[in-house]
Amino acid sequence: MTSLLDLLNASVNNCRLDTGSKQLNNLLSGGISRCSITEFAGQAGSGKTQIILQLAVKLAADGLFAVILDTEGKICTERILEMIHSAGLDSPNDIMDKILIRKCTDRSDLMATIQLFSNLVKIKGNIGGIFIDSIAHPFRFIQDIDIRRKNGGHLYRICETLNHLAYHEHIAVVVTNQVTLKIEDNSENSSMIPALGE
Repeated sequence: MTSLLDLLNASVNNCRLDTGSKQLNNLLSGGISRCSITEFAGQAGSGKTQIILQLAVKLAADGLFAVILDTEGKICTERILEMIHSAGLDSPNDIMDKILIRKCTDRSDLMATIQLFSNLVKIKGNIGGIFIDSIAHPFRFIQDIDIRRKNGGHLYRICETLNHLAYHEHIAVVVTNQVTLKIEDNSENSSMIPALGE
């Protein structure tokens, strides 16, 4: 006989995507949520892209589509193939066919692509994850002050769309974010914070 607690725990675990790392799963209360947005922030070289690629390969190996939006131009299909081969997975071409990569060159391209996700979900039907590497990149280095003032509203709309898809379609949504140095007022103290704010 199955207890109510066992059923609840099974339900919670079904809403999580295993990261492949026991320690990371523990930090994330069982893995990446399939009903909300998860953000990984860190310095360059800290493994943010690696996590996204591992999650995409895992989803594709399970027969689900993984969509990666590459805003920095550093997603390498050769690296994905290496990961597939090192994991000993069969049918690397079938797995690669399930990983959809789109390079977004600026914030307008990123926003337009995200607006098309609802249609993509309807067409493909079995999308397991949406990954953006990095959410900050298209917004960080804009010099025009009028455009920079609109960034908050653009980011809000992006997150609103992604959160809706995650919650209603049970899709894992993972974004990476760069970090920047925050210097405290009137002190010598500083700390690393996500590039788009705390």
